[in-house]
Amino acid sequence: METAGGRPTLAGEKALRDVAVGQPFDIELGQAMDVVVQPKLERETKRLGRTRRDYAIELINAKTVPVTLELRQDGGRDDFKLTAGPKPFELRDGGPAWRITLPPGERRVFRYGFSYKD
Repeated sequence: METAGGRPTLAGEKALRDVAVGQPFDIELGQAMDVVVQPKLERETKRLGRTRRDYAIELINAKTVPVTLELRQDGGRDDFKLTAGPKPFELRDGGPAWRITLPPGERRVFRYGFSYKD
């Protein structure tokens, strides 16, 4: 963000798409040095033509203010099924999305799993 005319203004070279008023709109932002999102594949199993993956994602907020993150999993695979994870979640682009607020200085592990046809 930059200040232009005394008001905060989005700065950068990223192209933005046009959307109708009131519709969801995603903006891809850069990385924050003091917010860490570190995914780790804990287990992958294959059985009867399906693959199951279980993830643990370490979330760290080293800021002095709360941050809100949105974690998404692409659901574009054939016969995608969420097998574990917190509820509720929203569907975003065909996959689950969780919105998480981390207080200042918090470290948390977020776990979920899914399966799909091989």
